[in-house]
Amino acid sequence: MVLGRWSNSTSGNQLGLMVVRKNTASNQWEWYRLPDPTPTAWGVADTDVPVSIDADGDGQNDIAVYRRTDQNWYIIFSANGAQGSYSYGTATGVPLGNLQGLVFPAPF
Repeated sequence: MVLGRWSNSTSGNQLGLMVVRKNTASNQWEWYRLPDPTPTAWGVADTDVPVSIDADGDGQNDIAVYRRTDQNWYIIFSANGAQGSYSYGTATGVPLGNLQGLVFPAPF
């Protein structure tokens, strides 16, 4: 599970959970925003680390992974659904998430 602010709810600044599950048939991460039963496939399960990050600055967490093999962050931006990637990090680096101004190690 990945903790974050996954929607712009009217109930304020509440955190929610995104369930991330490996699809062994496709080798992709499947992201479930509860209670929606339909997943978003994003990231290569064997190489990518799911992270909680607000990359576009809209106050909502974006679906994102860090790929150590090429030191890239792959992101689906919550503001507009666009996809992007950024090159930053090292093959031995540990990705960090930024959640409401707090930095913590990403779940592995």
